Amino acid sequence: ILKTNMGNFSKIDYYKCLEEIESIKKQYCHKNSPNIYLLHGQLSDTQMNQLYNHPKVKVFVSLTRGEGYNRVPSEFGVIGKPMILSNYSGHLDYLKKEYVSLVEGNLTQVDYSALVPKMIIEGSKWFSPNLEHASKIMKSLYENYAQYTSLSQILKRHIETNFSMNVMDEKLKQIFDNYVPRIAELKLPKFLQ
Repeated sequence: ILKTNMGNFSKIDYYKCLEEIESIKKQYCHKNSPNIYLLHGQLSDTQMNQLYNHPKVKVFVSLTRGEGYNRVPSEFGVIGKPMILSNYSGHLDYLKKEYVSLVEGNLTQVDYSALVPKMIIEGSKWFSPNLEHASKIMKSLYENYAQYTSLSQILKRHIETNFSMNVMDEKLKQIFDNYVPRIAELKLPKFLQ
């Protein structure tokens, strides 16, 4: 299952994705390769939950070149299934490295074709995952799924314990208490009765 787009959720983008998938299949896949299912467009929270919990969904793979905070690994993490992620980016701030499979790679210059004015500028770098390393992890996960799932269960408890809505509300309250000055009590005059 491939959830992606080439920049937006338009019909043109959808057909570009299909063309790219077909091109890759022609180059690398043989007749017995598994089907590729493209999910394109915005999915509701309910649809994402159904996708994460579907019995045929066994692992989440994201070889991102760079994200800030990305909520999908945290959402998928509470399902308790294994994840394969880039060893770079925002998810490393909240996921325990020892409970996910991290793909090594290098920072490389962003290709000129990917530049976006005021966002991805010339001279920028992004993460280029080592696809051979990713392949080895995928093979190991396939062969040792129970071992990876047991680590995922530990990660699930970590996320639930440290990043639930209640815990995050309390952390935010502490930040406000520590860094936002208290506003003096406003004293209004008493009105005559």
